[in-house]
Amino acid sequence: MADTTKEIQSKLARQEATTGSSGAIPLMPKQMLLDASAVEKKRPDKRIRWVNLRNPDKVMSRISEGYSRISDADGGKKLGEEMALFELPREVFDQRIAAMTKRNAALHSSHRQEFERVVDGIARELRNKHGINIDTQRILETKE
Repeated sequence: MADTTKEIQSKLARQEATTGSSGAIPLMPKQMLLDASAVEKKRPDKRIRWVNLRNPDKVMSRISEGYSRISDADGGKKLGEEMALFELPREVFDQRIAAMTKRNAALHSSHRQEFERVVDGIARELRNKHGINIDTQRILETKE
């Protein structure tokens, strides 16, 4: 009853080859199916991405962002009825990335700005109510 490792491997290989979704061994690695580099080389002024056609919300979301489907005549690819290539002008994509970077930088420093506002408020209250003059820059200095 004890199968050797080689017997188990051959059984599994046979099972994988005959019970896959298509019933046959794929002719190319799965990552090659989603390779859109040939289309990207033909369209360097565009941002290319795959969109899941089975999810209508995702398709509408991408279209509202400015993406459009690449037709088969223009070199567009699709995988069955599930995935298709869409494109967006590179300028729009770059503007969106720049806006995201700017927003992330603002979020990254927002805690510091909030801290500065709190320190200014405390210094103002001490000065107005108690006559104590505190230099806020001295409080804000960090020693590293």
